[in-house]
Amino acid sequence: MTLGTRGAVSADYGAFVKLFGELGIPDPVPDRDYYVAKLMPEMIVAHDGATVVGYATWRTYGTTAHIPNVSVDPAWRGRRVGQLLLERIRELAKAAGCTRWYRNVKADNAPAIRLYERCGFVTDKESWAMSISWRDALALPFDPGLAETVVRPDDDAEVAARFGLEAARVPVLRARSDTTVLVAVHAPDGGGPVAFAAFDTSFPGAYPFKTLRPDLAGNLLRACHAYAELDRHDSIRLTVEGDRALYETLAAGGATLMFALFQLASPL
Repeated sequence: MTLGTRGAVSADYGAFVKLFGELGIPDPVPDRDYYVAKLMPEMIVAHDGATVVGYATWRTYGTTAHIPNVSVDPAWRGRRVGQLLLERIRELAKAAGCTRWYRNVKADNAPAIRLYERCGFVTDKESWAMSISWRDALALPFDPGLAETVVRPDDDAEVAARFGLEAARVPVLRARSDTTVLVAVHAPDGGGPVAFAAFDTSFPGAYPFKTLRPDLAGNLLRACHAYAELDRHDSIRLTVEGDRALYETLAAGGATLMFALFQLASPL
């Protein structure tokens, strides 16, 4: 066994599809065009000779590195493939000027949590991946006096500061795909945004999904609904980060929990 890592290439797409299925999430498999254009540039693979046995994706938001996915072939688990991928990402992230990295992990995935703890990660916050039908979303209480808008590039810094996001994350979210729209809810007095979501209409999903108060969930979902592909999807998925009150409000309004997550983070 001679394990190594390298950047992903187009020919790895078949291996990627197989490994994507091992993530255990309900997301649709990205097609080849999306893989080549969006995922391949931020992906590294672990390989034994010509055989791909795992992959990881990573991206940067200023000085923060985010690791969206790590997947290892079941036949290779327990052989430190995941650790090899993370060590390579650590090297690349440091070289890119990052000082912090983080990863969302299913709360019940004990082996993965142990892997990240070995790499120095600690639990930073709890998050929840949820799904709600558009029918239930539109039935949530909302304030008709609030305005729903699209976030413009010159609003990015204010949105990031208001919702505790990395300064570089908002423009990165906008550039993720042609089907992503950044929406916000504003008070009529011009006091700035009170809710924000990055909504991928093709998924369809909103992440991040953030409000300053949990009772604003109905308004933010209506902002997303304005761009929903209703002929294709009758529900929306969303991820709530570290806001239990918002999670409980959505659950009380009919949203179902798909899985709980821990956000693990560490200095680099």
